[in-house]
This record gives sequence, C-alpha cells and structure tokens, in this order.
Amino acid sequence: MPARCRHCVRCDHCVFRMEHHCVWTNCCIGGHNAGYFVMFLLSSLVMTLNATWLCFKMLRKYVEMKGLWAAQYVDDEGMMHPMDWPTIIQHLFMSFPRVVGLGCTSLLLSAPLTGYVGFHLWLLCTNRTTYEYWRLSKLRQKTRIESGRESFHLSKKMHLYDDGVDEVSGVDGYYTGMPPIEDCPSSISRRLAWNGQFYDRGLWGNLSEVLGYHITDTLRELRRKVHPQMEFRPQ
Repeated sequence: MPARCRHCVRCDHCVFRMEHHCVWTNCCIGGHNAGYFVMFLLSSLVMTLNATWLCFKMLRKYVEMKGLWAAQYVDDEGMMHPMDWPTIIQHLFMSFPRVVGLGCTSLLLSAPLTGYVGFHLWLLCTNRTTYEYWRLSKLRQKTRIESGRESFHLSKKMHLYDDGVDEVSGVDGYYTGMPPIEDCPSSISRRLAWNGQFYDRGLWGNLSEVLGYHITDTLRELRRKVHPQMEFRPQ
C-alpha cells in the first residue's frame, strides 16, 4: 500500500493521504478533498460568527431604540428600580425568543468550531493529518514509558507516520511504506521519532500540496506505480 494511504472500514476502500472519516459530510477526507474540507470548516465558522453578530446587533439596536437603559421597572412589591442586565435579558428573551436562542446557539457553536478550524489549519501548514497526529501522540507516550522518564519530550516539529505491518506491507510482499517503528531497534526508532519530518515541505510547499492543482497529477502518477492488486480510490 502506498505511503500515507489507509483503509477506511466505513467506506470499505483505501484513501490517499487519509485524514479521517467525517460523519458530518458522510465521506472520507483525504488528499483529493482535504482543501475543500478546510474551506467547508472556514465557511461554517464564518456563518456562525456572522449569525452571532447579526443577532446581538439586532438586540442592541432594539435596546437603543426603546431606550431601555433609561427606563425603570417595578418589582413585586411595587418598588421602582433602575434597569439592569438580568431584567433586559429577560425582556429580550420574552420579546424575541428565537433571535436570542439563535444568537446564543451560534455563540456556543463558534467557540469549539474556532478551535477545530485552528487545529486543521495547523495540520495544513505542517502537512500532517489527524491520523498522523494521534499516531505521533501515541508514539510520544510509548517513548516516555520505554525511556522511564516522564520529562522526556519529543520535538514539537516532529512528523512521524507509522501504520503498522498490515498497513505498510502490500500484497505479496510489495512494499512502498516505511518499516513499523515497533520492528526497529530502540536507537533507530528514537532517531526516527526525533527526525520524523517526512512530509513537511515548508509553509508554501505544504499549502501547495493540499490546496494546489497538482494533487490530481500526483494521484495519477502514484496510481501508475501501484501494483494492479492494490488499486485505491482517491478521496
């Protein structure tokens, strides 16, 4: 199997530069559509932020137009009190429940979505995938256990991809990937862990690989080199 390919059990086919299987889009995110997925995340973030801004802007204009901050309210005992935040929020919720609900929901969604978009932009700029990131995290933990020192930290710029024997060994011994880290001596595996920047081509090179037009040509060239029994479907 070619390097950076992985079999998706949900779609039942192999994906080049496997990112992850997205349940929201119901498809695998890979080398052929990773750029579109990033644009989908960015557009979703822009829409949630825009909805939040429009909702709260409308509510603020209503408060200013009605002059609610200069008004007073009467409590249950008949006492007059100056306007405060809890009373205004209660009044807005009773007057515009859908607008307040939409604004609060968009605000809550935009917070985790911002972090998710930032994470994928970081993966995009470093030419990594989600699967590779979590594999490297497992390698860090395994290295700490083997070294016996919890203070042992790997470089932040590492990039290691290890799919194990079943994923890098092809049919009938056909091999195009890197050897599994478990089969390497400890000194070699540690050196691979420290110098695992296999796919980082720099910022512009990484952006060009994921978002550039030549990704289709790369898939065609890779398909010509793949054994006929190892056909994979680009996603």
